[in-house]
Amino acid sequence: MLPKNSPVTAKLVNARFEDLQEAIGIIKAAKANAQESGQAWSPELSESLFEDVYVTTVENKLTFDPKVLAEQAGIDYEGNATFGVPWKEIIRQYIPDATSTAVQIIPRTPVKPLDISQQRQLQSAYRESLEGPLADMKADFNTKIANGENVDQSLVVKVDKALADLKGDNPSTRLAVQLVGPQSAINLLTMNPNAQQYRTYINKGLVFSEDATGEELLAQAIRVGLLVEGDKIMLGTRLVPITAATIAAAQEN
Repeated sequence: MLPKNSPVTAKLVNARFEDLQEAIGIIKAAKANAQESGQAWSPELSESLFEDVYVTTVENKLTFDPKVLAEQAGIDYEGNATFGVPWKEIIRQYIPDATSTAVQIIPRTPVKPLDISQQRQLQSAYRESLEGPLADMKADFNTKIANGENVDQSLVVKVDKALADLKGDNPSTRLAVQLVGPQSAINLLTMNPNAQQYRTYINKGLVFSEDATGEELLAQAIRVGLLVEGDKIMLGTRLVPITAATIAAAQEN
């Protein structure tokens, strides 16, 4: 049910039967829900169900001396019963273990998937968050043109196209994201953590500059779950993958 060498498995090795039943119950319930939805299940998904597992070893103090008990009962503690079994072994069966293991399982709160209506609202909100900065760029261009200032005509064309791409029956955010930057996507994930399931829609076309600002934005994107290991981004003019080392560095910032 859990991956080989899973830290959760290691913590449950000496758990009580009741604790094991609780852990198995959590996994079985989540697996059943996934299968009902036609989703594949894996040991890694089982492991992700647990926020943490706390294990405490408790020392049990005996409230009586077994030798005194044997003496009070008229039993030779060092001798054998009539059927040949030493009395000390018989008495030991009724003595609690010197230590016991207490396990506290903290399940990870599941994130409910967004329904179709909520997905559309999320996509609309993301497009609107990109449309605002683009509209500001266009207004700035218009002001400069009205004042007789020179503007980058190729950039004007791109902004107009990005605004047009955000509308219509098949809207696209890729060009808008390249022009506006990753901050809108980061803000959206920060405000809507359950949108992480749809991050592949949100993180299309992300470009990060190769400077301190780009490094900080990249770290933020990783920390909010917008980017995970295996994703690819534009870093300056280079297409680079997000690696385990990239994620570790972001978590340290």
